[in-house]
Amino acid sequence: MNIAMQPSKPSTLILIVLLTLLTLLSGCASTKTSAGPAADGTLFVKGRAVKITTHADLTTITIKPAKGDMVIVQVTPATKLADLKAIAELSKRTPVEVRYQVEEGNNIAVQLTKLSDASCDS
Repeated sequence: MNIAMQPSKPSTLILIVLLTLLTLLSGCASTKTSAGPAADGTLFVKGRAVKITTHADLTTITIKPAKGDMVIVQVTPATKLADLKAIAELSKRTPVEVRYQVEEGNNIAVQLTKLSDASCDS
């Protein structure tokens, strides 16, 4: 009995490719850690900005990492911005990476980096 393997149907292959693209575009597949301590002693979180509120010179951003709880950080005039000219350019669902320090119970952003959609972890 000779059983020959048949090639995958084109529809199956297309489905696999589409699912892979959907995963990359909607949430960014990554095996990197999305939160924890950084090498310089600060903490970091990498994910999507899900809520942004601004009052005077203080902007509060809620970030949803790929794994774990959401992290709320405060962006002050002293926060260094990377790939952003102003915090007003940031919008919901934007992938970001934030290095922050905990001061008096608040997560104060040291640096906020806007990421490309393909590089986020959430």
